[in-house]
Amino acid sequence: AKGTIYLYFANKEELFREVVRQTIVTRLEERARAFAETDAAVSAHAQLREYLAVWWASLCEPPFRTVYRLVVGELPRFPDLFRFYLDEVVTRATALLGGVIARGVARGEFRPIDPAVAARMISGLFASHALWVGQPILPPVAAVGDLAPDAVLAQLEDFVLHALRPLDAERPGPPA
Repeated sequence: AKGTIYLYFANKEELFREVVRQTIVTRLEERARAFAETDAAVSAHAQLREYLAVWWASLCEPPFRTVYRLVVGELPRFPDLFRFYLDEVVTRATALLGGVIARGVARGEFRPIDPAVAARMISGLFASHALWVGQPILPPVAAVGDLAPDAVLAQLEDFVLHALRPLDAERPGPPA
């Protein structure tokens, strides 16, 4: 029955919080543990690629797309839930991704860049493309064409890694 949900959750807001915890926060915690256990010899480049692949897989799953549509469409009307989402998801994800980028900058693997800004840019790029990939619209939407999710991931990963590449890597010399 419709009211059964209230045996488990006090209200819709608590239900939303628990859905976010189960679909997104637990994955962020898993990644944080995996990064903490990563051997120092593993490059930031490899760590970033792994993060992007795992994150992309999560973004393309129906539960995340449903939560994200709620976040975009409804949360601005609910300041407490908006703050919860910022604290539990956005801040954690930015710190996690920013940490990998900061490590790469410190090691000279990535160009000098503000890790938090780079993390925000990458996050927006991935989230928007995941929403496009998940749309069951025919013909395929122009944003991704008829590319499979793995092909879109490859393009996104290539873009991100080139954007972070050290400044003097493969720079063309002056014209002859």
